[in-house]
Amino acid sequence: MENLICLDSSIFINHFREKDKLHTFFAKLGYKYSGFVISVVAEFEVLIGVSRIEDEIYWESVFLDCSIIPFSSEINMIALNASKTLRKNGQQLEFKDLIIGATAIQQNLPLATLNEKHFDKLDKLTIVTPFSLS
Repeated sequence: MENLICLDSSIFINHFREKDKLHTFFAKLGYKYSGFVISVVAEFEVLIGVSRIEDEIYWESVFLDCSIIPFSSEINMIALNASKTLRKNGQQLEFKDLIIGATAIQQNLPLATLNEKHFDKLDKLTIVTPFSLS
């Protein structure tokens, strides 16, 4: 079985901005995991910020190596149930983070992020950060 991990958009954006790409969290994840999965929402978050054709070509090549998971009814229900639970506890998450987290849960994969606080309220989600990567 493959050793996959779901990625939040923060992983890609950080990698793109860093000059030393060999030492980014994204690069380190590449040594530990055999493949990457992303939510279509994370793909959207990355691509919405693209303004140059060179950057668009760069991202297209990066995403070729990722399995992009489309939004589905099952992911929707996971996100909806999580949102209802959070509201009962007086908490909330942004829609995009709910969908990205629900995608990782639906795929039964850990989620790598640089924004742990965006996802730490989601039950059933294993979060991988630079500090937790061993």
